[in-house]
Amino acid sequence: MSDSQHCSGSLPNDSWQLDLANGMGNLSQDGKGLGKVADDPSKAGKEGGGQTSFALTLSVGNSHSRSEAKQTSLTHRGSQLTAGGDLILLARGDNDSAHGNLQIAGSQLQAGGHLTLDAKRNLQLQAVTDETRLDSKQDGQAGQIGVFLGTKDGASGFGIYGEASKQQGREKGNSDTQINSHLSAGQTLSLKSGGDTTLSGAVAKGQRIEADIGGNLTLQSLQDRDDYRNQQLSGGISGAVAIYGSGGGMSANVQFARTQGQYHAVEEQTALKAGTGGFDLQVGKHTQLNGGLISSEADPSRNRLSTGSLGWEDIQNQSRFQSISGGASMSMGSGGGSFKATIAPPVNKQDAGRTQTAVAAGQIEIRDADKQTQPLAELRRDTTDTAGQVKRYDRAKMAEQQEMARLIGEQGFKAIGDLSKQMGWQDGSPQ
Repeated sequence: MSDSQHCSGSLPNDSWQLDLANGMGNLSQDGKGLGKVADDPSKAGKEGGGQTSFALTLSVGNSHSRSEAKQTSLTHRGSQLTAGGDLILLARGDNDSAHGNLQIAGSQLQAGGHLTLDAKRNLQLQAVTDETRLDSKQDGQAGQIGVFLGTKDGASGFGIYGEASKQQGREKGNSDTQINSHLSAGQTLSLKSGGDTTLSGAVAKGQRIEADIGGNLTLQSLQDRDDYRNQQLSGGISGAVAIYGSGGGMSANVQFARTQGQYHAVEEQTALKAGTGGFDLQVGKHTQLNGGLISSEADPSRNRLSTGSLGWEDIQNQSRFQSISGGASMSMGSGGGSFKATIAPPVNKQDAGRTQTAVAAGQIEIRDADKQTQPLAELRRDTTDTAGQVKRYDRAKMAEQQEMARLIGEQGFKAIGDLSKQMGWQDGSPQ
């Protein structure tokens, strides 16, 4: 089933980490005021005991904002088939060469006794993929122009002023989650096909596993995928100049934030898992294992794979999250100018692993040596710890860490600037 919805979100307000970072902005030391130097000149008089700015203004302006968010999801609900005794699924394809295929997708089959899947042509056990798509856009701008009487932005008297700001952002996310098929037999699991047998996102278990495959056997593990990107940019400019009076000035600022995450990893390895009865797999042509596992709890003498040729490869898994944010501001006027840049400590986390192909100890017979290109000595026979799972990033938690880093960086730069002023250090000095 699928659905579409509009959504919006914000960082949680109860985060102690964010409260701690915000609290850094309120620190003071014996009235020397690491936190008392206001970023906004209009607040300086109120917080620092200086002269209070006051102005009467008359202005005209315009503002516009737009936000659009689209999220779609596709989810599957697989079938479940359970038998207390034996369970047999047969695709005969009587009198029709185009039929005789048996396909199990994202479903669960369980038998207390024997479980048999028999296809005249091809047998396919596969996963289904749940999908989520997110695409969000934000855009806004505002501006005004007017006249003032009093003191504004470094100008005193009667004059004109203007302000403008703009913000835009884009958030995109694509997520694919594999829902594997699962087969379980209390006794013998039998897989039979006149053509190919493919397990692509499937786990099949039995006390004993027997396979009689006329064509190729393929075991393919599938990766979950989650790709996410969020970019935000905003800025503003303002200025004033006195017509009758003195002074004038302007200020500008810009802020940016970028977050990017990627997760490509196998959550559940495709596998044939035999119990104490071992396995006997007879493959007419080629066997290909891509991150596939054939395991057994039996003595190696009870495990046998006979195939024309055998190939394998591992699957590389990775998880990565990166974010960076910062900003800059400047001001100038008759009394001089200033510039400040703030870059939050970047967040960069990554993890990597490998889903390894392995076949349990036992006999492997290669009947067509001319087509065997990989040395059997290089095949992994230890079937433990083959999943190679990696950590999956949490979007909400990472966004919180990014915001905390931004606040800490912002307060750190502010404290350094305040200390420089207090000590009389000049730009470019050794301090």
